[in-house]
Amino acid sequence: MAKFVGVATVNAAALQAATFAIFLFAVVYGTFMEGVLFVFIGEIYPTHLRSKGVNLSLGFHALTNIIWTTPAATGFK
Repeated sequence: MAKFVGVATVNAAALQAATFAIFLFAVVYGTFMEGVLFVFIGEIYPTHLRSKGVNLSLGFHALTNIIWTTPAATGFK
């Protein structure tokens, strides 16, 4: 059994269920929520603006990911 740091319980079944729930959430979110973004932004722009609009949208998406994840290193300390 893996070592769970800082956990006050030894209930292995509950710890395994919680780990499974986290992974299940990540898979469902990544499949149905995050994946739709790349299809949707390509379809909302008219044809003559599509390449610039997708470029701008994905660039903004990457920028917001950087803004959200940069403080994570400080938060994990």
